[in-house]
Formats: sequence, structure tokens, C-alpha cells
Amino acid sequence: MHSAAAEKSTNEFATMTQDPVRGSFVQRSFTAILDVAKRMQPSELRDAAASSTNLEALVSGLLKPASIGLLQAIDPLAPAKLRGLRARDELFGAEGGTLSAAEVAELLGITRQAVNKRREARKLIGVEIGRRGFRYPAWQFAAGATLAGLEDVLTALRNAPALAQMRFFLSGSHHLGGKRPIDLLRKKSTASVLSAAKAFGEHGTA
Repeated sequence: MHSAAAEKSTNEFATMTQDPVRGSFVQRSFTAILDVAKRMQPSELRDAAASSTNLEALVSGLLKPASIGLLQAIDPLAPAKLRGLRARDELFGAEGGTLSAAEVAELLGITRQAVNKRREARKLIGVEIGRRGFRYPAWQFAAGATLAGLEDVLTALRNAPALAQMRFFLSGSHHLGGKRPIDLLRKKSTASVLSAAKAFGEHGTA
């Protein structure tokens, strides 16, 4: 870790531990991470450290063979839960990442309340992330507007959770010859994407 980053982390750790509850969680988590790091092989450590985000690095480390035993001893489903978390992180980072409601409002030239109404009406994909509100995939916008055909496709996917909708757009579909719906929408091939979306909405598969 670079010295500046290490110093920042040390200062944040010291500040965090001043709160009894938050400090207890941080200290126990830090101790657990040390235990995991001691068990991992050098190649596993290098692979995890090369992750693009801190969360991905942590999840990657916990999913290494050296760590799986520890997780399963706590919760047999823990590895599967972590794989789901990593998959979500990858979705969030794809195609330009995500935007806040305020950023979407500025991009579209509307109010935050209007952004919320569009999300609630299933005209935008927004994923709730706790107290930080909702995050909106950047790829659903183009030239200061929503991507052409997006709203029609989202209508077909209206019963699918937001993360499933994101997975539909970003994954190759056998209904589309292995092509991704997002790429076809950008080429104005709305009809084919809409057909695949209807199949996805009915069967949950792309």
C-alpha cells in the first residue's frame, strides 16, 4: 500500500475506533482479515490485490480456496452469498459505472423528484444501496436522454428486480445470437431486444 493511502487508512481507523460500536466492528473485521491473509497463498494474495475496487479485493480474497473453509464453518451459504456480492459489484462497475439521482437529474435536465418518479414508474433502472439511496447505471443514458427503446424494454421487464434487469442488458442472450441487449439498443435494434425481454420476463432467462 502506498504510504499516503496507508496513512489515510490508519487515521480513519483511529477515528472509527472512537465510536464503541463501530470501533468494535472495525477491530473484529480487521482481525478476521488478518487471519484470512495469513492463510492465503502468495498467488492468491496477488490476484485479490489486483482487483479494481477495495470491495472486490476483499470478496476475491474471501473466495480463495484458503478462505472458503473459514466461511463455510460460519455459514454454509457464505461462499454463494459472496459470489453474489461480487457479481453485483461487477454489474455496478460495468459500462461507465453508476450515477446518483442528482447526477441523473443534471444529465436529463429534470428534478431529483422527477428522477424518482421515473424509477418508480419503471422507466429507469435504479438500485437501492441502503442509506446512500439509489444508483443508476450510466449505460441507460445517451446524449442527455435515456437510451432509445429503453422504456419499452423496461416495460417488458417490469416484474424483474433491478439487478436482474441490469444482468439482462449486460449479458449475452441466446435469443439474440449471443449478443448483448445493450449493444443492440445502441444500434436501434429495439424490436429484437424487446422480444428477448419478453422471454426473459416470462422465464427469467436471457
